[in-house]
Order: sequence, then C-alpha cells, then structure tokens
Amino acid sequence: MQRLFFFALLLTTLNTYAQPAIDILHYDIHIDLLNLSQGKIKGNTALQFKALKATNSINIDLLKLTVDSVRNLSGKLNYTQTETTLTVTLNTTLAANDTGLVTIYYQGKPFTDPSQYGGGFYFVNDFAYNVGVGFSANPHNLARAWFPAVDNFTDRALFDFYIRTETDKKAFSNGLLIAKVNNNDGTQTWHWKLNESIPPYLASVAVAKFATINDNVTGMNGSIPIQINVLKADSAKAVQSFSNLKQYFANYEKRFG
Repeated sequence: MQRLFFFALLLTTLNTYAQPAIDILHYDIHIDLLNLSQGKIKGNTALQFKALKATNSINIDLLKLTVDSVRNLSGKLNYTQTETTLTVTLNTTLAANDTGLVTIYYQGKPFTDPSQYGGGFYFVNDFAYNVGVGFSANPHNLARAWFPAVDNFTDRALFDFYIRTETDKKAFSNGLLIAKVNNNDGTQTWHWKLNESIPPYLASVAVAKFATINDNVTGMNGSIPIQINVLKADSAKAVQSFSNLKQYFANYEKRFG
C-alpha cells in the first residue's frame, strides 16, 4: 500500500510539472510596494527565455493577479489569462534554442494561503513580504503569487529586483544591493541583483521600516560585513538571537572552506 501511494504521488508530481516549452534565463522584476495598508502590488516583469522546442506561444504561471498588457520589442502581444496561467502568443515562431524577451505588466491583490502552512504574499500592518512555498498549495511553489514565472523547482534563472517604496521604508531582496535611487517624489527604488541562478520560489522581498544592525566577522579571507535588518521593536531581540552567528560562521568555514 505504501508503494502504491508513493507511485500515485510520483505520477501527480510529474503531471504537475510537465516539461515547459521555455527555459527562463533571467527575470527583471519591477514592483511598487506603496501604501501597504491597501494590500496591493503593481509592477512589470521582463522574462528573458530560451525555447526548448519550436513554439509560437509560451505559458507562464501567475496566480490571481490581473495582467494589463504583454509586450516585446515589437510592441503589444496577444494573451489569454486564467486564474493561474498566462498564455502569450508570440509574433514569430521560435526554433529550439532561440531566445526571446517578453515584459508582462500586472497589478492586483496577491494570493495569501490561509492555512497554517501558508505561503504567498503578505501585508501585515506596515510590513510586506513573501513566502515562496505553501504546503497546502498545489503545486507548492508560490513565486507566481507576486510575479509571472515558470514556477517549478527545477527551472533556474538569474534575477534583478527593482523595489519601489516610500522613503521611510527599506526593501530587501536576494543578492547584492546595487543602488538605492531617490525618485524625488516621496519614493525610492532599491535595486538588488542576484548573479547565481535560483528557482523562482526562492526569490524574496521584504519591505518595512526596518532597523539595521551592522557588524563584521573576520573570516579566512579577511573581514566580511554583517547586516541584520529587523523591525525596530525587535532590535534588542535580534542582537540576542544572532549572538552565536560569528561562531557558526567560523565552524562553517572550518568544515567547508
């Protein structure tokens, strides 16, 4: 009986993650996270991709958010949308290994899994953040809750994030902070860049009135900066919670280099 259950689960998983027609190479995510009390996001994502087989359309995962338009370098593209999927008709047929670029403009109130194992995109008071996996969601990946993606565990890509916030808030995402640009309109844009490929569900963002705790640790190759960002009310707790961080770091370097 256990083997039968495992086989059924395997078939379900294989069916859920059918081979896509494209491989995403890079995501360029632009998101406005303003007026957090409204619980809405607005933005656009440019997807650079490679065709895995000849195709004149692409399927993208996007959950409950409303698409306003889809464009490439030639102009607007036709598309159809369901609650979970966006199908874009290209203006040319791509051969296997051809590359393409589409930009998807979208907005709305993002999905939040209501279960105790919930994932999705959360607005809590003056704090916004995502959780990339929801164990009651099917499939579990929830990158699609805040940006269009080939949202499975195996498709890996590079990322650039451009997060627009009010000037009294900070935005954090994957990779390194490249720039913080004052837009001279009461907002600023945080550009984070990740040069190592990850599956989309690991892409993350958090926006709040964060307090920043700066420190450094001396490693095998010299001094390495530490930056811990927490809600201001949790600053003292954070210092205590991370009190063993340098010891852990030294142990990891000793064992893994």
